Formats: sequence, structure tokens, C-alpha cells
Amino acid sequence: AFVRELTTALHQRLPHAKVIWYDSVSSTTGRIQWQSQLNDIGMPFFDVCDGFFTDYHWRKHFPLQSIAYAAQQQREHAVFTGIDVWGRGTYGNGQYDTAEIVHY
Repeated sequence: AFVRELTTALHQRLPHAKVIWYDSVSSTTGRIQWQSQLNDIGMPFFDVCDGFFTDYHWRKHFPLQSIAYAAQQQREHAVFTGIDVWGRGTYGNGQYDTAEIVHY
């Protein structure tokens, strides 16, 4: 309910503003539980905000799965994926290989 209320209130005051939800809280438990992708657990948040930013601990297939979920609402461009250039658990190991991740 909070994210819906925030999005509604913000759009009323600043119509061009965007609420981007960070993939961190489980919609089923209310606890910190990164999914690193848009899925059934994050979809309730995605449904009531303007965009969804995934955690950077994703696997190779996660971005395409996230786009598939967003496509159900024709919102493929509302999903953003994090990259950790230091390579802490990121697909591709970051650092000098970050360019390969970006081109994925």
C-alpha cells in the first residue's frame, strides 16, 4: 500500500516524477530478500510504481526473464538492471570485464 500511495501522491504533486522501486523487499514476507530480477515476488511493487531497479547479483538469464515479466504490461523499458563494476557477485565478474556485461 505504501508504494501505491507514494506513487499516487508524487504524481499529483509532480506529474513528471517517477517512483523507481529497488529490488530488495519481498512482497510475500515484507523482509529483505533480493531477487535480482523482476518476478512474482517483485511484481506487486512493479504494478504500482513507474519502474523497477534490480539488484546486481543477477545471473545471465535474469534480465531477459525480467523483460518477459514487464512485457505482460507492455512496460519492458521500465526495468533497470544494476551492474557492480567491482564484480562482487555480478554476472561477468565486473572490473575490466564490465564492458562485456553492458553489451549483453
